[in-house]
Amino acid sequence: MNQLEQDLKKIFNLIKINDFSRAKKELEINLNLHPNNYKIVFLLGIISINLKNFLEAKSFFQKTIFLNPDYAESYNNLGICYEKLNDNLNAKKNFILAIRKNKNFCEAYKNLGIIYVRENNLLRAVSFLKKSINPNNISVDTFLNLAHCYYKLKKFDLAIYNYDCIIDINPNISQIYNNKGNALCELGKFDEAINNYNLAIKNNPNHEDYYINKANAYYDLSKYDLAIDSYNLALKIKPDVAKVYFLRGKIYKILGKTELAMNDFNKSFVIDTNYYNALIENLLILPHIYEDNYEFNRFRQRYIKSLDHLNNLDNFIFDNNFPDNQTFLLSYGNLCNLELLKKKVKVFRKIFPKLNYVVTIKEIFSSKIRIGFISEFLTDHTIGKLFQGLIGNLDKKKFDIFIFHSSYTKEGKIKKSIDSSATKSIKLSKNFDDKVSVIGNEKLDIIFYPDIGMSSDLYYLTFLRLAKYQINSWGHPETSGNSTIDYFISSKVCETPEAQKFYNEKLINFNNFTSFYEVPNFLQKDFNISNFGKYNIYFCSQSLFKILPDFDLILKGILEKDKRAQLVFINDQWDSWNKILLNRWKKSINKNLDRIKFVDRLSVDEFINLSGNSNVLLDSVYFGAGNSFIETFTYGTPMVTFPSSFLRSRLVMGLYNQMKINNPPVVYNNEDYINLSIELANNKKKNKEIRDQIIENSNKFFFNNYLVINEFENFFISLMSNNGQNYR
Repeated sequence: MNQLEQDLKKIFNLIKINDFSRAKKELEINLNLHPNNYKIVFLLGIISINLKNFLEAKSFFQKTIFLNPDYAESYNNLGICYEKLNDNLNAKKNFILAIRKNKNFCEAYKNLGIIYVRENNLLRAVSFLKKSINPNNISVDTFLNLAHCYYKLKKFDLAIYNYDCIIDINPNISQIYNNKGNALCELGKFDEAINNYNLAIKNNPNHEDYYINKANAYYDLSKYDLAIDSYNLALKIKPDVAKVYFLRGKIYKILGKTELAMNDFNKSFVIDTNYYNALIENLLILPHIYEDNYEFNRFRQRYIKSLDHLNNLDNFIFDNNFPDNQTFLLSYGNLCNLELLKKKVKVFRKIFPKLNYVVTIKEIFSSKIRIGFISEFLTDHTIGKLFQGLIGNLDKKKFDIFIFHSSYTKEGKIKKSIDSSATKSIKLSKNFDDKVSVIGNEKLDIIFYPDIGMSSDLYYLTFLRLAKYQINSWGHPETSGNSTIDYFISSKVCETPEAQKFYNEKLINFNNFTSFYEVPNFLQKDFNISNFGKYNIYFCSQSLFKILPDFDLILKGILEKDKRAQLVFINDQWDSWNKILLNRWKKSINKNLDRIKFVDRLSVDEFINLSGNSNVLLDSVYFGAGNSFIETFTYGTPMVTFPSSFLRSRLVMGLYNQMKINNPPVVYNNEDYINLSIELANNKKKNKEIRDQIIENSNKFFFNNYLVINEFENFFISLMSNNGQNYR
């Protein structure tokens, strides 16, 4: 080893210990002696990079290249200088030159890949980053950037693999566990995600985002108490995060803790006055369980005034991050919502300009009608049960059927059956513009929305015209209030003669009840009712938010007149609404509360068997049963129903009409409801007469009713052949 090599080795060691000053002096001495030695100039460039003097470093590396054009390291480091100077074009050129000089130059591949990551050219970034992987040169940066690319490309399994590679190298990086948790959430693996958030917190317990993400995972698992605990811990670390108050408020809203929700939404908006979703949630919130009719009316009037307030916010610029839909709970009352829903649509079109987009409807020549069904709930859900028969039995020689699921649609047997019967099944992304594009590309003739208002993720699609004809139906039996929805399909067996006045859409009344339903397949057995003792079981199977204050008078009357009455309800899954309801009943019913029981949520078999073993079923007033009554037909248990003018309370009556039941238990006042319920619970002969009719006639006139399939097909065909002329 000559003297120069010895000096350079010594200088290199000085650089390794960050003694740049001595190293630079030694290099300058040697440069005077050896002015054309590229290694000396190169090391001077390395020192300048470490001192963040990138212009000086650039000149040294340019000189190095002049002295030795084949030295790949010089091009790589010159590329780094250009990158630091925000000249990505020249940075890429030099990284590419470095690779040409040395095809195995891992560092240059990595640096080039990172440039493409920053330019969002993700596929190209991945190709270079993968080439940089070498067992002898393992880089956390490489795996981190690969994980980032795969995450943005929605290849979450590959993102997780690369996060795991980083953990193998260094298991103490908290952010990696957090990022891995996020990727697991995207795959719906929330429990695994929570484990990773816990590891992130263990490594860094003072980062609020880890608690927020953990809370979000609990939210998706419907473990709301645990989610609230995590949001609270995030607020202890950083008490002024608007998003946390907003998310915690959404949970309080779900749990029926309306005042707490309103407080959190208000705090969120006070902290960040651009957080318009918090403002809208606060203004348009509706309770799930009302304390009394006064509260019902107060919140409805507040809703109306809040729409006026939003309409008058001329100086506000709302982004297009749409809030949750707040119309669903409006339906739970005995009022016409048409004008209110039209007003809501008008206000939202004003504050969210994107909802006024005019979409060019693409046409395609086809011998078959192209019809799209759009719903979050075409799976193991009431909506899936009600509409799978229609989708499965439409004539595939006449119709191409497209199913559009939400990104939130859960897997299930019904989903699998519906998808297999369709021409094409598509899972829409969360992005609104992507949804619109994907639906538009299928060139649909007709869009059928089974349940407008139930899904916040899909609700805003109904503001746009994405097909020539757009249809609403009774999955959520309420008008959309939207001019872009042309028809509402219902039935003569349900609707009143003057029902059109309740709909913005053109009301189409079929002759038959508008559901094709097969006989429910379940394991029939006696439900264990030992906990109820020797009582008459009055089973109300409806969701607790359907139990409105006016129904309390009926419940009270049954308990007072039938001393053997046991009222049975199904508990909400969060064990929250029932407590609010019981507090209300302490005032409105007062006595006999010990004869009101809540059962935990039931499997389908358990639900049907409890219904069958009950003496009588109680239909909630103003918004009654539908599918939950149909599922009981095998037993024929009579359901007492009190229809109002609106479809949402007339489905049970409509089913009795469809089945041609003689003297069905349909009443029109509270006293008759109470007396008939008690009579059916105690008069076994009359009870059996109705049961026998339901069992026999449901098979004759309701189950496997292909007449309703014919009505749907004829309607769709007539629309397309006559340009809707027959239905205007």
